[in-house]
Amino acid sequence: MRTLPAILTVALFAWHAEHVPAVGDDDPLAAVRKAETEFHATCEKWEAVATKGGDTAPVGGQIAKAYGSLMGAIRMTDLTPNAAYLLPDPLVRAGKLRLPDRTDCSYLVGKGQSGLIVAVWNRAAWADRLPPHGLAASIGVAPPELLAKFTVAKADSADAEQKVLRVPYALGDTKGVIEIRRDGERWTVHPDSGEVEKGGWWRPFPKQ
Repeated sequence: MRTLPAILTVALFAWHAEHVPAVGDDDPLAAVRKAETEFHATCEKWEAVATKGGDTAPVGGQIAKAYGSLMGAIRMTDLTPNAAYLLPDPLVRAGKLRLPDRTDCSYLVGKGQSGLIVAVWNRAAWADRLPPHGLAASIGVAPPELLAKFTVAKADSADAEQKVLRVPYALGDTKGVIEIRRDGERWTVHPDSGEVEKGGWWRPFPKQ
């Protein structure tokens, strides 16, 4: 028959075993790298589902969750993320690309806070500074009152190398396509109508 001290010792040992953190759980940088890996994996998953003609909406939700977890992990460190909000809503394209310098990156395309955005996050080893990431290209809708009417749909690649993405859009009753072109590491956005003014503002209709 076990004595009370023996029972308490066993109970305390069991509690300790359950609450000992796994190796790396208390390392904020390791948490960031883990969240970053999950974010990249969801971007690849979106592309795989889209290629098969599947419903990308659930994967889009997973990307949003992974991005939120990544930003949350970064906030627990001294790392400095890009100030721009890089998660489009809605998301119309995501995936993985290899740049001419052999660097891999994840990319996101969709509606941003002022128009259409392309966000890129390089996949590279890092020590005490995050890999390059941020907005690779964007256009804002002008005047700003039009933004509420601006909608975008799932983008398709116009070529096998994904150097041209075609994003269907609507502005009220007006519909068209915006091309996103990639030349090496440089991305540019080309609407099919209107004028892109200095500062990246797209005026789809003539000034009144």
